[in-house]
Amino acid sequence: MKDFITVDLKDLLYRIILKWRLMIIFAVIFAVAANMFGIYKSKKSADAMAADQAALSEDAESIKALLTDKEAQEVDIAVSAYMNFKKRCDALSRYLDGSVFASLDFSAVPTVKVNYIVDSHYETEYPVIEKKNFDSELAGMYIQKLSGGYDETAEKYGLDTGFIDELITFDHEEGSALFTAVIYGRDRQMCEDIAAALDGRVNSASPEIASALVPHDVIRVSSEYMVAPAPLMRTTQGSYVYELNNYRGAMMTVVNTLNADQKSALEAYVKAAEKSDESEETAADTAATSSVSVSFIHKKLILAGFIFGIILVCGFVCLSYVHRPVVRVKESITGAYKKSVLGTVWEESKDKKKNPIDKWLTSLFYGRESEFGYDKRLDMLSAGIAVAMSKEGLESLYITGACDKGEKLIKDLVKRLSSKVKVSSGESVLYSPKSLADMSESQAVVFVETVGDSRYDEISREIELAESSKVKIMGFILRQE
Repeated sequence: MKDFITVDLKDLLYRIILKWRLMIIFAVIFAVAANMFGIYKSKKSADAMAADQAALSEDAESIKALLTDKEAQEVDIAVSAYMNFKKRCDALSRYLDGSVFASLDFSAVPTVKVNYIVDSHYETEYPVIEKKNFDSELAGMYIQKLSGGYDETAEKYGLDTGFIDELITFDHEEGSALFTAVIYGRDRQMCEDIAAALDGRVNSASPEIASALVPHDVIRVSSEYMVAPAPLMRTTQGSYVYELNNYRGAMMTVVNTLNADQKSALEAYVKAAEKSDESEETAADTAATSSVSVSFIHKKLILAGFIFGIILVCGFVCLSYVHRPVVRVKESITGAYKKSVLGTVWEESKDKKKNPIDKWLTSLFYGRESEFGYDKRLDMLSAGIAVAMSKEGLESLYITGACDKGEKLIKDLVKRLSSKVKVSSGESVLYSPKSLADMSESQAVVFVETVGDSRYDEISREIELAESSKVKIMGFILRQE
């Protein structure tokens, strides 16, 4: 018979989880190793950054040393002014790159107009009684509550919240219960998503405003989508471009006031200042106080190392499970050899005492089967074997197995069966001529195999020897540690 391997996913998962100690050890080892690697990389990066910054500062100082005192003073003033304008220019450029509002075509803007009305159920009564209508005040309170804070919509479109907030404007005339929200967007879908978020904000703000003033209803009267020009947007966008050009022009003016040597010094100082800013950003990310720092805790690397350690152990167990041709589950016998499995006996190894966690895991996977007492299990098996032999008219039985780890179990079975049938036992018939001769003289045989140790090829040869000796195979008993 050609051997094959039976893979049982439940049993495989059980074998993996039983290696929880090894998982913890390897996970901690790789987590520490990954963090040490992160420290090394961080230190290397910090040293390189510090070296670059020092080199740039030295270059700037060496160039400045060639200048007169007056020229050096002018360079200091120019560096301060240039960096001030540059920071403002860079901030505005970053805003224009990310802003939806600034990127829209003002001549055809996708727009949704949503009209809301507030109704506090104000009624005049005759004769006239002084009673104030709060509808207009309520509308104003809603506008204050609805301005800003559309985090979920911003997250959906991958934008900062401020870039969504600036797409919504409100219009309200004093004394009116009506207020209007004008919503801009890249397309209709974006406008409607923001409008839906606005409706949610209206509903959530209503109870708070009612408790602060008077009970009321706020009703969405109408909603209209259009693509229309936005003159005010044109003005705002134009002001951004004008401001950006002013900053750039101011920077050029600062540079043009200097001579060639001063310009070289300015360029060196600007490079050093930019490198310092990069260092400060890195330090802020790692909660450091200095401009160049080493991070000693790398959470992502620690997590990656921890997970890698667990995966490594799981992979090793899986490979061992698949490539070792040993019996794992009863289907290995019934499926491969079409022989019956009389039962599984859970025997606690003397040198491998299970702790409470392992016992709990075993009971979780195999339930009452693993909790069934060793002695009671053997009593049931021996009784079943005796009954089966009696029905078959067999009188003599031989018990053996391919793995010597089942020696105790075999002896205990012999002790229980000795009063019922003629029974004997011995070493593996594969390696002991005496055992083979004893089995040949018996009418029936029971093989005791140890899960995780008895090999498929050994079981195949056992079956072949029994069948060639005309010995009836009563079945297999699996021993599980």
